[in-house]
Amino acid sequence: GDISTTAVTADNGPASAYINVQANRYGQVSGTIDTGTVTTSASGTTGAATSTVTLNNADGGIDTQGNNILAQAVAGSLSDSISLTATNGDISAAGLTSYGGAVTVTSSVSGNITLGTLSAGSSYGALSSIDLESAGTLTFSNQTLSAGSIKLVVGSGDLSKGNMTRS
Repeated sequence: GDISTTAVTADNGPASAYINVQANRYGQVSGTIDTGTVTTSASGTTGAATSTVTLNNADGGIDTQGNNILAQAVAGSLSDSISLTATNGDISAAGLTSYGGAVTVTSSVSGNITLGTLSAGSSYGALSSIDLESAGTLTFSNQTLSAGSIKLVVGSGDLSKGNMTRS
């Protein structure tokens, strides 16, 4: 199902909204984290606003069932990020939006990564960083990527986007 959290502060204090899902952490079972839409929002008037989504599967994949993930920090000093990590499983998510923050998606040992659009939200321009590392294939919808730093790693198959091609 859907996962959502919101934190708001009306004074100078910090507002922190975190979603942290850890699955198969101790190797008891394997399986996929299935979610709906995942949204976290933090708003600090003049204080720090931190919004973080972390989905980590130590033995299986992550599938948002065609839904989006949003990490949104507004007002004050902003910090937001999305981190998806899977070992021995595929990662599939429709759109990943971090309001000017970082997007990190990693599959290790085995697993493909299939993503929709990576974005910074309409008023933030570019993400601070994009780190996509796949043990298998890597696909995403964007024809162009814009971020302070970009790291793309493909374990198998070709990676071709816009003017950049790896084969």
